[in-house]
Amino acid sequence: MASPKLVLILPFIAYLTIVFMPTWVDFYMLSSICWFSVAVFSYFVIGSQTIKLWCEKTIIMLAAVVAVVQVVIIIDTGLFFGFSYNPTILSFFGLTTNLVFIVSRLLGMEISRTFFMKSYGIKRPALAVALVSILYTIFTIPSSQWANLTAFSTPLTIVEWFGATFVPVLTQNALASYIALLGGPIASIAYMAPIMSYEIFM
Repeated sequence: MASPKLVLILPFIAYLTIVFMPTWVDFYMLSSICWFSVAVFSYFVIGSQTIKLWCEKTIIMLAAVVAVVQVVIIIDTGLFFGFSYNPTILSFFGLTTNLVFIVSRLLGMEISRTFFMKSYGIKRPALAVALVSILYTIFTIPSSQWANLTAFSTPLTIVEWFGATFVPVLTQNALASYIALLGGPIASIAYMAPIMSYEIFM
């Protein structure tokens, strides 16, 4: 049987594979394959019974409610500042590609996130939430944005990027990590799915 420690390594392998992929490789296809592989491997190593034991129905429902409220707040904010629009998303190919991307990334990230939290967060939950949140924030933000940090001309632009991008994503991952600790991967998926779907499709 494969070592459970491989579940801790796989997200890093997936992320590095995506970051250093050749330019001719399709980003969505490779990302979907990598994160789906993480999800499948993690599921079989952890086991369905363990995952079921981790799940708490009350936390799952609360996570979904929090996510919906958060999306509503984002929509209200968009009414004042405007929405971005990508017409290619409405095509059949665009919808299918983004759906596969969302599902594979959700499963891979949230199952592995939960394994991190359940392995190290029981005794030191605050430290585990902090470290896992930072780690999955790095996984979530596109590598191109990290590379562009060096191109920012002034400290003000860097501060603006941290305030507009890094801090919101870090906050989402902190809550998702704590939810995963309390309610398992289904709970963190229930929280992240509406938010990620809105960000991708809108």
